[in-house]
Amino acid sequence: MNVVSPTRYNVYIDGSWLFKQCGGKLWAKIVGSTSTVRLDFNKMLDLFDEQIKSFLGDGLQRQDLFMYMALFRGVPRPDDPSNPKDPLVKLNALVYARRYFARDAQSAGFQKNGCFEVTYEDWMLRAIIGSNYREKMADTALVARIVREGVSNPGMAHVVVTGDKDILPGMVAVIPDYSTKAVMVMNNPSKSEPTLAQSSKRIAGMKENYHMLYLDEHIKSIAVQSPPRRA
Repeated sequence: MNVVSPTRYNVYIDGSWLFKQCGGKLWAKIVGSTSTVRLDFNKMLDLFDEQIKSFLGDGLQRQDLFMYMALFRGVPRPDDPSNPKDPLVKLNALVYARRYFARDAQSAGFQKNGCFEVTYEDWMLRAIIGSNYREKMADTALVARIVREGVSNPGMAHVVVTGDKDILPGMVAVIPDYSTKAVMVMNNPSKSEPTLAQSSKRIAGMKENYHMLYLDEHIKSIAVQSPPRRA
């Protein structure tokens, strides 16, 4: 099989995973923030431009930007917005923060069609707040896009931001030389919070020789420390 050296690269983000890192203790501790860490997506893309040269060589041009995540609509308002014990208060804050996060990404050039509008149902309350809600539509779309781009564009490299090991087998099966064209972006498994580290450890321990970029080692340079505020 002829191996085509990449000349361009796409960026694919598991938006749900990245959003969770912004709200996690690890990044807050590194940055010195007492609240949510807000990413500067343009600075993150500049970091990818710089790092991909060291992994795959000079001359690669950034092309398309994809981010996939769910955005919730129809969430009921709490009776008393000042009551921190009301789970609807926390849920509304999370829903707002997710939309703000998505707008930041889109302002940096990420395509809008990767954010899926999901109608809220009562059973989702505990799952969303507990970070147990599985965004199947977003996960499937992310993998489908990576595979589609890899098959139709042999000269394309791929920067994949995720902590989910489940996306890898499909990519490897369809794109045999994927490990020579992929940069996996995650947190360093040795430093991650236990609840967020397991998937990163499994990805890092896989036999495929992926290039690894650890975001937590660069978060200070790509973060905006002030949290988003309502208008």
